[in-house]
Formats: sequence, structure tokens, C-alpha cells
Amino acid sequence: MKNRKLSGMHLYVITLLVILSFLMIPVWFYNHLLFWAGAGVVVVFSFLFFFYLRSAYRKTGDLIRNVVSHLDNNSRDFLLRFPMPVLVVSENREILWYSDPFAAMLPEGKEFYGLSLDEITKADFTDMETAKGAFAELYGRQFRVTAIYTDLEGKLYYTLYFFEITELYADAREYKLTRPSVMILMVDNYTELTQQAKESEKTRISGEIEGLLEDFAANYTNGFVKRFDSDKFLMVVEEQHLEKIIEGRFSILDQARGIQTSENIPITFSIGVGHGEETLAKSEQAARQALDMALGRGGDQAAVKNKENFEFFGGVSKGVEKRSKVRTRIIANSLSERIAEADKVFVMGHKFADLDAVGAAAGMAYAIRQAKKDAFVVLDREKNLAKSLYDYLAEGGVEDLFIDPDEALFSLTRETLVVICDTHVPYLVESERL
Repeated sequence: MKNRKLSGMHLYVITLLVILSFLMIPVWFYNHLLFWAGAGVVVVFSFLFFFYLRSAYRKTGDLIRNVVSHLDNNSRDFLLRFPMPVLVVSENREILWYSDPFAAMLPEGKEFYGLSLDEITKADFTDMETAKGAFAELYGRQFRVTAIYTDLEGKLYYTLYFFEITELYADAREYKLTRPSVMILMVDNYTELTQQAKESEKTRISGEIEGLLEDFAANYTNGFVKRFDSDKFLMVVEEQHLEKIIEGRFSILDQARGIQTSENIPITFSIGVGHGEETLAKSEQAARQALDMALGRGGDQAAVKNKENFEFFGGVSKGVEKRSKVRTRIIANSLSERIAEADKVFVMGHKFADLDAVGAAAGMAYAIRQAKKDAFVVLDREKNLAKSLYDYLAEGGVEDLFIDPDEALFSLTRETLVVICDTHVPYLVESERL
């Protein structure tokens, strides 16, 4: 193996010595004694550094020779002639040696000797020892790194092999960015806007909504938009364009409220987005679920669903809700009667419960308890978006207010009442079986 010198370190030290020498010139004219004292310090420093550097070279050389001595001639030739980049690192992740192909990837004058492997990848050796290997990126190039360890006198040394996947990585990223995502947009208050409007006003409002969506599709996406109901639109976009829409926090929600109506009622959208699924059909199904979630939260917002959870954007307008004190009193009396007839009450919101759902359910359950009736909030403690609120309530001494869906099913009776909060869609509730 070739002996490589730490040229970069040499350059730094020589530069430092030259600077110190120039700084000593004015000292000579100021005070001879101080000059000789300073010169002595520089000489001692130089001697100690080069002694340390020589010792480090010797130790590194001994270590590399020790590693090489445990290889047979075929293995040694294989390591030297291996066409892909190779590193040798210690168990504490210090880089001890690297091959010529690895050195060829580094900028001129750049050395990696003595540096930590964390400069290249923070992956554990256990990940590198698997068949899949670990991911690493170096100067704009991507690699899969696999490791083989050697035990020398109780110490572990790892030989790392770098297999370049730059082109494959770029193709995989392009594939991901061009995956189709589905958006379903619904005008929340289309019926209210058009039921009393003149035909000319209906046509104008409809045209402005379609024009807004077409401009939105043209500016943000390379997809298409299609109206499939009087108040619903389907839009298919690529993942890369969806990322821009999300970065813009669905600006179309604000633009829609700018459309003027004869009754000065703001137009609002509810948007459901499905992406990250294996097929276009699954993305469309996820978009419908997301739209139901957005509507259940009051509309005028976008819900984005992937395989794991929901994200929400918007929701700033007050919305239009038909409610009267008479209707509220009737519903309250009816609910009170059903609570009185039940042996216990379960209250739950929607799946992946957020702060609205957990807050509403906890408030309802606690109010029912004040009426001397057993009440519990059905909540999946692992899959929810309101962990901070749950922790706050648990620390406040009402942790017994919550119950897992399976436990609720086990204690269910024919006289049990279930109250749903923050959604009106049956398949979105926390426990559809309950």
C-alpha cells in the first residue's frame, strides 16, 4: 500500500510558522530579549509538532502493516486493485486508509486521514454489514456502503466498499417526483351561493370558479383539472408539483375567497389530497378520505393524506352554518335524555384524532361525568395528532378519561351510548366497529 503524506496539515503548519516569523520581526526592534524568547517558543513548537507527526505516521504505518499482514497475497492484491472506492476505519470510526479510487473522488489537496467516518455517513456498522448496506453521499455522488470487519488483537477494524448509485438514485428520485397525486376540490357553499341567484349570476360564479382552478393548474402543475359534479373538481398532478402547492400552503384557498358574489358570501373550498400510494386508484380513494376529513373539520381547508397520517392547511374562515337557538336546545335535550338512559357513554372523534377531536371529546366526556354518568374518550394513544393535549390532560389527573378502542369494545353493552365528535363520516370514526 502506498504511503500518503498529510500534505494539507503540513501546509497549514508551514503557513503558521511563516506568519509567526513575520510577526517576530517587529519584536526584534522592540526588545531583543523578548524576540529570542518568542523564537525559542516557535522552535519548540515546531519540534514538538513534527515529533508528534512522525509518531503518528509510524503508528498509522504500523497499524496498516498489521492489517495487511493478516491478508494473504490474493486478498492484498484484491484490496489494492479493487476498482471501487475502499476505506479502512477503526471501531471508533477513525479513517485509517483509503484506496486510490477513493482518493480520486476528493478535491485536490483534500485528505481524509484521521477524520471521522461521520464526515461521509452517520450510518452504524451494523447497517453496513447487511446485504443492503447503508446510504452515503460524498461530493454530490451517492453510494451504497457495505462493511466487512476484522478482529485484530481484540480490536475491530472495518473495510468499507463503496458502490456508486448516483444514476440509480437520480432515476429513483425522478420516478418519485413524477408519481401522480390526486386532488379533489369541493366548493363548500355552492348550493347556498346558487339556489337564490339568477341564471346569469350562477353562470358568472361557475365561470370564475373554473377559471380560478384552470389558472391554478396552469401555474402550479403540469396536470389537468376536470369538473365531475356541480360543486366538485378532480385534479391530477405530479408529486413534484404537489410539493410546490404544499409549500404555498394551498394559496387557492385564499384566492377563492376573493371571488365576489351578489350576497357578499365568500366562496370557500375543501380539498382532499391523496399521494404516496402504489396505484392511482388508491390515491383517489385516499383523496376522498382526506376530503371527508376536511369537511368534518369545518371546510375551507386542505387535508393531505399519505400512507401514515394527515396534514391540514388553511381553515381560516368562519364558514356558513345554519344553526338556531331552538335547534340547539332541541338537540341538547335529546342528547341529555339519551345520556340519562345509558349505563355508560363512549365519546370519540375521527381517526388520527387532532386537537379539535380530542378537545371536543374530552370536553363532552367530562361534562357527562359531571352529570354523574360514566363517560370515556375512545382514543388510539399511538395513532393520533394530539399527543400534547393528551399528555396535558393526563398530567392534570384525568388520564382515566381515556380508553383504548379494543377495551371499549370489550366493555360494550346494549345500554351503552356512543357520541361522535368532530366528524359526520361513519368510516372516519376512531373505531368503526364500536
